[in-house]
Amino acid sequence: MFVAEGFQVVHEDNKRILNFHIKNKERGLALASPILGSGLQISEALSLDFPDIDWFKEKVDVTR
Repeated sequence: MFVAEGFQVVHEDNKRILNFHIKNKERGLALASPILGSGLQISEALSLDFPDIDWFKEKVDVTR
């Protein structure tokens, strides 16, 4: 995934961008991974609310 591996290589010369990326890398992965791994469309992911997430069953209720 580009966020995990490629971003640092592309921006290795820009210290400001690189430091921001390193600081927020885990957050970026946490946001991108469920969307890419589940096949959710952006509109579906943006419409999710906390009641849609069942943390105990590790499931998400998605309305298409």
